[in-house]
Amino acid sequence: MQEAGKTDDQLPLLIEKFIANTCSREEMNQLLLLANDAANEKEIGEVLKSFWDKSKDESAEDHVDWDERMKEMLEEIKPETPVVKLDERKSRINWKRMMVAASLLFLVATSYWYFNQKKAPQEIAGDVKAPETNRAMITLSNGKKVYLDDVSNGTVMEQSGVQLRKQANGQIVYSKGDQPRNRELQYNTLSNPRGSRVIDVTLSDGSRVWLNAGSSITYPVDFVGKERDVAITGEAYFEVASNATVPFKVNKNDLDITVLGTHFNVNAYNDEAQTKITLLEGSVRTDLRNGATAILKPGEQANVTNQIKLLKDVDVQQVMAWKEGMFRFKDSNIEDIMRQAARWYDVDIEYKTDVSDLNFGGIVSRQANISQLLKKLEATEELKFKVEGRKVIVMKAGRN
Repeated sequence: MQEAGKTDDQLPLLIEKFIANTCSREEMNQLLLLANDAANEKEIGEVLKSFWDKSKDESAEDHVDWDERMKEMLEEIKPETPVVKLDERKSRINWKRMMVAASLLFLVATSYWYFNQKKAPQEIAGDVKAPETNRAMITLSNGKKVYLDDVSNGTVMEQSGVQLRKQANGQIVYSKGDQPRNRELQYNTLSNPRGSRVIDVTLSDGSRVWLNAGSSITYPVDFVGKERDVAITGEAYFEVASNATVPFKVNKNDLDITVLGTHFNVNAYNDEAQTKITLLEGSVRTDLRNGATAILKPGEQANVTNQIKLLKDVDVQQVMAWKEGMFRFKDSNIEDIMRQAARWYDVDIEYKTDVSDLNFGGIVSRQANISQLLKKLEATEELKFKVEGRKVIVMKAGRN
């Protein structure tokens, strides 16, 4: 049970998803329950004010009344407001707080859309939908390829005494059976191509891995020996099953990441200038084969080239936005944004002019068509886009 007032950073993420209209029913219920908790009042105000400030067009004069309305509604959310008992367990819902919070969320979401659409450009010709299916593929140790969209739910096959199953929700699970297992190492590779939804796999040791589009992971069907070694390309989020006697290692070229049991994200795309390891929980050690090494604490990020640079207090929500179904940019370079778009929508990017000096911030659902992302960027009046089939042409505004 979550302790009252301890949101574990859920509020900002849930409000982001609410504004982007990507909240599930369960997430919406959780958001309202958090808003109902008086202990969260200060954080609610800070989070909503942050979104409010980002939504306003500073040149518009008509935001003053909206500011006053927001202030009034925030003042209405008071812990002393009468409550109503809900059921025999005497759960208490402060219905006035909840209704005001819901109204306030709607107000912020509406104004966020309103102010961001005020300078929206004309429709962009052409469009590309967000991935609607998962196109992931598993390459078995014998070279056979299994396309996950083509197999039914349930047990797909058995290898070395380990069952490979596809769950109804699309998750892939390796589970050890009761039969004696072949202890010889056999490797599978799970590949998630560009333009494919995020895939979730549970390895035979219980570790769970999410793969972003344009990524792959190679792993033993059954872990044998004194280490659990996997190799990745692209981006993956790991929740490693704890085993103090058998360390878990992630390899990318000459980089090794060693953990015992922890949660962390690795961004290791080949077209990125550096590999980024971000720690959410636990502890990891990063080692380069040239001798460079660093130990990460939660909230830290290692930026790796031929050396390791350690960053503290990184924006973990921005790092993990892909797993939560969001694009989230904060002073992000346009070329970085377009690389993310290229992988997700499976498009090619062509630059007609040099745009490398442009940085942007904002939030867009990854369920949206690419035109919605491009229109958000065009609204800054600094960029112009053209979509031709699966190619996106990028240029500075005012250029042909």
